[in-house]
Amino acid sequence: MIELKANPDQARTGVPVLTKGPEHVEIPITLQAATSQAIVVTGMSLNVTSSKPVPQSGSIVKASDCGGGVDERLYEVTLPTVQTSAQPRVVGMGKNGVGFPYKVTSGDPEQLTVRLKPVDRDIRFTVTVTWVSDGETSTSTLDNDGHGYRVMGPGNLVQYAPIDLYH
Repeated sequence: MIELKANPDQARTGVPVLTKGPEHVEIPITLQAATSQAIVVTGMSLNVTSSKPVPQSGSIVKASDCGGGVDERLYEVTLPTVQTSAQPRVVGMGKNGVGFPYKVTSGDPEQLTVRLKPVDRDIRFTVTVTWVSDGETSTSTLDNDGHGYRVMGPGNLVQYAPIDLYH
């Protein structure tokens, strides 16, 4: 069993918006076994469940937080604009540039970060993690309690910095 642990500070921030520039959205994923028995995580895919044009009305509040100092395994992916899956590729150097497989237990989790490259659509997706325990291959789908995860490009929506909201 694998679980996704979200950053509680980002739990109610809305839809991550990917710009047309060099910025990206990062999804932190903690892989942890449900028991003390070790499992070997052998792969991951992002599965697009819907792809629509960016909404024509609304506004965007730009994110302003910065990352922490945790060693993370870095992956990068461009989400396809059709319903299909994509394999993230390893990025980074040293500890951050090590790809699958990973051994994890309940007391020895592994932290991954998936960077989503900019898109110009409104995309919903799930994450499927493949793992092995006792010689049996299994998968776990991370789907935000059945809602999937969502990112979108900025389109022509009005954008505000958080500080602009308090003037």
